[in-house]
Amino acid sequence: MSLSESLILTGGILSIVMGIFHITFPRFFKWEEEFNKMSKGNRLVFYTIHLALILFLMGFGLISIIFVTELALKEGVSLGFLLMASLFWLWRTIWQITYFRKLRKLALHYFLSIYFLTLTFLYTISLFL
Repeated sequence: MSLSESLILTGGILSIVMGIFHITFPRFFKWEEEFNKMSKGNRLVFYTIHLALILFLMGFGLISIIFVTELALKEGVSLGFLLMASLFWLWRTIWQITYFRKLRKLALHYFLSIYFLTLTFLYTISLFL
């Protein structure tokens, strides 16, 4: 397995782990209490977007794992996918650092900042190998 394939495979695994982590959000962040304060429409929209994100992260990870050899070729759609992955995780890193830094859960904030930066690194470096 090439270094590029290893980086993409690791990125896929970490993306799936992030999807699984999102499944725990309702309990972790006590959403039931928070959702009771929201209108039904807002609850449905919020929950729908969150489910879509879980499916996206799982699919993103599975594509990275199942098609690792094709992605490592960096041709056509695979180049576009890796570029999208790099930009997505770069955006998520920047968003984490700037938007979530004021939360009380600082250890989680720093962990996620490093986690997203790692994913950015994995997909970006694989573009240049």
